[in-house]
Amino acid sequence: MKLKPLLFAFALLVSTSSLFAQEFAVDKGATFISGVASFTSQGGELFEDYDGNNASTFNLSPSVNYFVGKNFFIGGGLEFAHEKQGDYKSNNIGLGPQIGYAFGNEKSTAFPYFDIGLRYYGMSVDYGSGNSEGSGTDIFLGAGIVVPVKSHLGITFEAGYHMMDINEKESDTSYSGNIFAIGIGIVGLLF
Repeated sequence: MKLKPLLFAFALLVSTSSLFAQEFAVDKGATFISGVASFTSQGGELFEDYDGNNASTFNLSPSVNYFVGKNFFIGGGLEFAHEKQGDYKSNNIGLGPQIGYAFGNEKSTAFPYFDIGLRYYGMSVDYGSGNSEGSGTDIFLGAGIVVPVKSHLGITFEAGYHMMDINEKESDTSYSGNIFAIGIGIVGLLF
């Protein structure tokens, strides 16, 4: 019974000491935990549907990247997108691995990086008069820069190119497309 608290304390001590053993943000053993979010609302004659409904989109993309060597990281990310216009609603969830390289050393004031990854997507669409589901993949290439604002907190500016393939289940129809996106987010720098 008394062994569990002792093992927990030992595990916490070991994980905390390894967490702070790195010398800088892109050193081996460091971790970037980031979150990028965006919201878009489109209206007016150009974007409204026939019933006068505005279009809105919300995206959230958290990720965790662990430095397995100096400047080289592996990680994973999650993407959530929600679109709505009138009776139309769409939810997309993607999850998958990524690898990348961040430039910098202990004297750097910013850390440029590039990454490549794969997300497996699930999609659910409600047209108001019927539903549809699909799944597929997103291969992406990204680049950005992390600018520390405090010792363990930074802001990231990033851009990415996405190549997507989605297969609609009901009709067994495959759709492909691409997206160019830019974003800003917050990064936790654990080193």
